[in-house]
Amino acid sequence: MREIKAMAISMGVMMMNMKKRFSLSFLLSLTFIFLITQQVHPEIFTGNNSIEPQDPIRGIKPEWKFYSSCVDIITGEKLACPFRISIRGEAEDCPQPGPNIQCGHIDAYHTPASRNDLPESKKVTVLGGLTDPWQQTQATQLPEHVTTPQNPEYSYTYHAGVLSGNVQVKNFSSRPPSGYYFVSPPCESRQTCTAYAIMEVGHEGFFEMPAPLPLPAVPPPWDSGTEPPSEQWDGYVRCGKTADCPEPVVDNPYNWPAHPQVHWGEESLYRRLWRLGQYWYEECGTPLVISDMSLPKGGLLDVNQDWSTPHKTHRRGTDIDISAKSVPINGICGPRPTGGTYDPAWEKTSLRRLAEKECELEPLENDPGHLRPAKKKKK
Repeated sequence: MREIKAMAISMGVMMMNMKKRFSLSFLLSLTFIFLITQQVHPEIFTGNNSIEPQDPIRGIKPEWKFYSSCVDIITGEKLACPFRISIRGEAEDCPQPGPNIQCGHIDAYHTPASRNDLPESKKVTVLGGLTDPWQQTQATQLPEHVTTPQNPEYSYTYHAGVLSGNVQVKNFSSRPPSGYYFVSPPCESRQTCTAYAIMEVGHEGFFEMPAPLPLPAVPPPWDSGTEPPSEQWDGYVRCGKTADCPEPVVDNPYNWPAHPQVHWGEESLYRRLWRLGQYWYEECGTPLVISDMSLPKGGLLDVNQDWSTPHKTHRRGTDIDISAKSVPINGICGPRPTGGTYDPAWEKTSLRRLAEKECELEPLENDPGHLRPAKKKKK
């Protein structure tokens, strides 16, 4: 288990003793695996917590641990309370697609048309699951647990799913201890109280591949007197859904309704792809067509729009697919591949040579139209 830095956040929900007029608080502590307690005043609790998505390929399984208890805020005594915990995915509210709008999955264009309508086992994989000491199999809802005066603290764990986006963790408590009632507000009634936390699942620090500068007015080949300054043009275009990008391909990054933003990744990719685009255009005479990269927050990129693979990669901002429409049909840069990024014909094009020699990128083994940053060679 790798070490994760963490913090705890507290939320108070008021209760009142009807006989003695004692105040109580319903305390929800949220922390990572390794607890570093830092209590926050109830009125400034935000309930938002960041966590990376699960990555089955790399064996990365992030977790976030919760602690809940009912506490007499006058005496500090913890009392017995029942808790029911559940999670629900939040659909993304996406405006018109455009630059730097971070929108990953549009539910309406998926099957099923809501991430919350998936079968339970698949929902756990996609949205994540919950466990506690009595329920070790992950589920989206835990059975009710009633704490006791001897064991008044309830702990449970959220296990991140493969999808980026917000997941709502709902903590519901009812039947307050005898002689007490929940104060409303913040509770919805004297007998029930609901607290929410939002898990913001995703990677931080991705950048969108920017819109390219126009191609040079004079196409290659150039001599020393006609070569345009490199800073005045770009040799690439972006295409979200390549099947809907007719040739000659122009920059059209937001044409995939299910995934309107697919050209995000680590900042270092921009300079490498920028150089590759210029070398490619100068040699081949057509722009480099950049297909899928990653979603704004990474995680699962389900190309079949069904909340599943086959895109096992493209999750961490390090993968780039190049469209075969980059390769001119005149054969100047080799034969045009017809079988996607897996087509061995890519090895007969200029892509590997330019990517490896000039741009610190390398094709994947058995997937030569798919690029990643080159691994540093050991000295």
